[in-house]
Amino acid sequence: MDGSLPKNVKKVFTDIGTLSADINRRLSKIIGFQKFQKSIQLKMENKRSAMRKEQIGKIEKKTQEFSGQLTKLSSFEESNRKKLEDTEKENEKLKHLIKSLELEIASAVPLADSDNEDDFFLKNTPTSSNPSVAGSITDNEDMFEFDLLGLKNRSDSSSSSCSSQSNRAGSLF
Repeated sequence: MDGSLPKNVKKVFTDIGTLSADINRRLSKIIGFQKFQKSIQLKMENKRSAMRKEQIGKIEKKTQEFSGQLTKLSSFEESNRKKLEDTEKENEKLKHLIKSLELEIASAVPLADSDNEDDFFLKNTPTSSNPSVAGSITDNEDMFEFDLLGLKNRSDSSSSSCSSQSNRAGSLF
């Protein structure tokens, strides 16, 4: 061997059998480690694949749920549209019916005579526009005993159950 090599290197190369056994031992350790590392990588890849499949399954399930909800919403929208159309048709029918009734009433009712007939006020009450219809007593005291609807003033009632109501003459509340 070469004299320039250090002593420990010379010692290693002097016994080739030991060197070969040492290399084989180290090589078997390296091969074992590579196999172990490969099995870990395979396990990790299997876990990733299983996780991907699980996530894909969840996504497909959610997609089916959303599809079902979308179908329900579209059928709900369709039924609402049909109901709206039916309601609009019914409204049109009612408008036509109202118009025909108005025309029928207008043609059936003779025009009101302008002499001594007033439909706004109740007839035969002191508040009537024609005092002769209401009776002979037309002074102001008699007028205040009735409200616009021809009812007696509530302050004149003998019942005490309405004590919380206003006692003003002609009050409706």
